[in-house]
Amino acid sequence: MNKWAVNLQVTQSQLETLLALCSAFARACNELAGTVQKTKCWNRVALHHMTYRQLRQTFPNLGSQMVCNVIYSVCRNARLVYQHPESPYHINKLDGKPLPRMYFNQHSAVFFDKHTLSISRNRLSLYTLEGRMKFEINIPEDVEKKFRSESVKEISL
Repeated sequence: MNKWAVNLQVTQSQLETLLALCSAFARACNELAGTVQKTKCWNRVALHHMTYRQLRQTFPNLGSQMVCNVIYSVCRNARLVYQHPESPYHINKLDGKPLPRMYFNQHSAVFFDKHTLSISRNRLSLYTLEGRMKFEINIPEDVEKKFRSESVKEISL
């Protein structure tokens, strides 16, 4: 797995905008985590069908694709918490007890995809609650080509 990180140089205003996105994303994740706890469902497709419309109504400023990314984030974390063999909260170790509730703090990772993040000519464009925010970045050309040509698994802020 290839990993790389980009440090963004942000103004105070940009930082506040990105923190607002993080906070809204975490609130939506926490809303969805309650549904996961109650239904014991963390299958991404099933959870999407079950909750997408309600999440869009509850968090209209988050946008449709970010709501999909919230569902991805919660499902991804639920698999780790409830299915990882070493997790003390593995569903088989709970002996019929209710699932513990997952909580996302306001600084939890925000997941992006090809619809909410793009890179072109050393320019990064990120979705925010206030529209797209663009940053100049310095990444090797081969990394930018990989971004465009390969299937990206995960991008987070």
